Amino acid sequence: MNDSDHNLIELYLEGNLPADKWEDFSHRLEQSADMRREFRKLSVLDENLRAQSIGFANLAEREQNTTPPTYLPWIVAAACLVLTFISWSTPPQSFPAKKSPATKQVHLASVLQPAPPIAKLIDFYDLQFQDATKSPEDIHFDLGKYEIERGQLHLRFDDSVELLFSGPGSFEILNPKLVSVTQGNVRTIVLNDKGKEFTILSPTSRYIDWGTEFSLNISPSGDDLVNVHEGAIEVQCMVTKNMSKMLTRFSKVNDSPKFTPVVIDKELENMIPGQMGGNRNQKLLEELAADPDVIGLYDFKYPQIGKDILKQRFPKVWEGDIANISFHRWIPNLHLSNTDASHGIFHGANRANGRWPQSGALNLFQKDAHLSLDLKGEYENFSFACWLKPKGKLNNPLNSLIRPYRWKKFGNLSIEVTRPGKLKQVLWGEPHIEEFQPSKRKLTRDWNHIAYTFGKVDEKTVSSLYLNGKLYNEVFPNFTDSVDLRNVIIGCLNNKYGEYLNQFNAVLDELVLWKKTLTKYEIKNFYLSGLPTYEFNDLTLAATSVAP
Repeated sequence: MNDSDHNLIELYLEGNLPADKWEDFSHRLEQSADMRREFRKLSVLDENLRAQSIGFANLAEREQNTTPPTYLPWIVAAACLVLTFISWSTPPQSFPAKKSPATKQVHLASVLQPAPPIAKLIDFYDLQFQDATKSPEDIHFDLGKYEIERGQLHLRFDDSVELLFSGPGSFEILNPKLVSVTQGNVRTIVLNDKGKEFTILSPTSRYIDWGTEFSLNISPSGDDLVNVHEGAIEVQCMVTKNMSKMLTRFSKVNDSPKFTPVVIDKELENMIPGQMGGNRNQKLLEELAADPDVIGLYDFKYPQIGKDILKQRFPKVWEGDIANISFHRWIPNLHLSNTDASHGIFHGANRANGRWPQSGALNLFQKDAHLSLDLKGEYENFSFACWLKPKGKLNNPLNSLIRPYRWKKFGNLSIEVTRPGKLKQVLWGEPHIEEFQPSKRKLTRDWNHIAYTFGKVDEKTVSSLYLNGKLYNEVFPNFTDSVDLRNVIIGCLNNKYGEYLNQFNAVLDELVLWKKTLTKYEIKNFYLSGLPTYEFNDLTLAATSVAP
């Protein structure tokens, strides 16, 4: 093995091996048994030294485990003997020198791919790293320092700890349970026992999380501010090292530690899971509210405009009872200028928590629960999208999502869900489309994004359904050239006898109507903008990572 081989190994272990050298590095390892032995030896030694330098849970433990200096040479010598034995005991045949056509082998380049990162990216908003050329979703959050110029970041460590960071500031990942923060606002949440003793270091103090949730603001020019929301944390002084104090959610301002510059701030409430998505979603809603192609936008929050204004655009089906409709039953159309779609009125439902903190949704829980809207005309190009979460079992063979009050002419559209959870689209007077809906995918028990588009593609009319950003089915109507919903009912159907049937037992969030045909790319982006989703009453999360 020559010096060039040794340099390549060192560059790899330091994380500085250029991408254009990977193939050469892999080829040399395949061809040289000496280089492979050296690589294994240095890899183990590098990992042991890294673990010794950062592997202690707290300073007190580190002092207790420090080996007297007189024994250090013997430990190093013993480690070298073990490593030598490992390299001798592994036969060269373990790494074939050349490939055989008869033997299927894995290329070493694939074996040497970087390990999974220490921290998994869950979400981010308006995030800018200092001197970064990569987008956040392309960054490998491993050991190292990260400088944030602005924005917010949500990381998950070992499926056991949530770390939410707001800049400007900087932090350094020292090991899977130890993060040093020089400046910035932090919230940590321990999800299970594996996450206990997760530790945040500030320039002056150490914060050991014993299974809890707390907010922490760190400034290089002032005291640390801390607020424990649940459980307890242990605060240690980085200077004296031997002094510590436990803080809980019951700790008061005058309980602030005297031995280190830490102040309890009971008003401190840093970023919570989902809030970054909420910020991103609010920005999206503002864009949709000004989009001239949007005709209806509903987020199910309480009305912020007066009842007199709401009454100017109400569903005609409620005309006889409009004076008796309670204010809380109105769902405002948030579009700033388009009046094609009315404000909405719900019946047999109530507001519930939406997908984001402080957001709203509509819980269609009663047998006659529904939302009523009016549309002004027929649309040669039309799109519909919403987020939907089933509540328990779907009770009916067909559960109605959206349709007109009266099913009577070409252009009438119905989107239904079968009891097993499959989507189905129906167009009045187009019975042949039944045979073109073979998809096997189903609604999940979590939030689902459902989208529908209608319009001409390459001079051919296409009616398409999408589930969670992917095409579910598409059909080609023979006679229908526009969508005509007029009086819309969402959540069930109303028959000619005035009975409400096929109620959809679900929670509805973020309903949007367009007078254009959305592209597959637009639908995929709308779906991704709504991730990740959370159950806020259960922080043992299984949220998906996001790549907005």
